Amino acid sequence: MGKSITIRDEDFFRVFLILWLIGSIISCILQLFFSSLVADSSIWVYSDGWQREIGLWNVGIIFGIVCALFLNSSEINKFLTLILVGISMALGTNHLISLILIQRIELINIFGAIMNYFAVVFGAYSIYINRKDFFK
Repeated sequence: MGKSITIRDEDFFRVFLILWLIGSIISCILQLFFSSLVADSSIWVYSDGWQREIGLWNVGIIFGIVCALFLNSSEINKFLTLILVGISMALGTNHLISLILIQRIELINIFGAIMNYFAVVFGAYSIYINRKDFFK
């Protein structure tokens, strides 16, 4: 019989951070190198400086997540997960509000809302299953 893989509850924070890292890398590349394509696929208009600003913001998030993953501190992972759940809620809501108010379907906004709300659910679940240790 094969060995079973055991995932500890606190590992969900690392998985969450890795997923956010992947999303941030993708967003960074798109915003820095394909900014007009991204803008053309969204409700919002193109602005070279603003697209670059979003890409650079992602560089900062990438750096923070990579540092947290290398440090492998449960406390840092918990704290960063909580922050990123809040950011995901704000970003997902921004995409959703734009879709509702402008009443135009654009791929980037649909994808942005879905992926950010997925991050909220996954991150909130990670916090929930670790709740006894989370708010010590």
